[in-house]
Amino acid sequence: MNITHRTHFNPCFWTAFWNKDYYEKYHKNPSIKKDCRKQIVYSLNLRAGNILKSKVENVHFEKGLGTSEITPDKQRDYCKRVFPEKYDELDKYLKSHPDTLILDFENVFSAMENGPAYQSLIDVIKKEKISTREEKANIATFIVLHNMKNHSIINSMIEMRDKLGEHSFEHFIWLKHA
Repeated sequence: MNITHRTHFNPCFWTAFWNKDYYEKYHKNPSIKKDCRKQIVYSLNLRAGNILKSKVENVHFEKGLGTSEITPDKQRDYCKRVFPEKYDELDKYLKSHPDTLILDFENVFSAMENGPAYQSLIDVIKKEKISTREEKANIATFIVLHNMKNHSIINSMIEMRDKLGEHSFEHFIWLKHA
């Protein structure tokens, strides 16, 4: 079982466009998208105050951003608050399945990146203009989705939920529904 330890809050395919050669090659052949993580880009390290040369796979990520531990006690607490009518059924289930679960949200982030909002972004980048109302709507959707995926937003929402006595995995459930 693979768990994502480094969640990229800016998609690698997008960050790879910082490499001018890759950007130009992409215009000619969009199938090179699979090579995006290996592209070399320059980025600013704010803590060190340096400009760093690195592979795309090594920028714009946060360790553990998209994972959350779900213990049996957290499951019971969540169920008691949200689905009280199912509590006895869950409690019975957990007596024979007491394992702690790990929620890995990366597949949902990837699905967002493969959806029409992100695809429209790539199409607009290739054409260098917005041509239709649908593209305009998809770009607006991209902006909303991408902000919801922002590491600062996710971390602040999880912190807020914690203060409310909720659990980090609850934010990811809400985000999936949103």
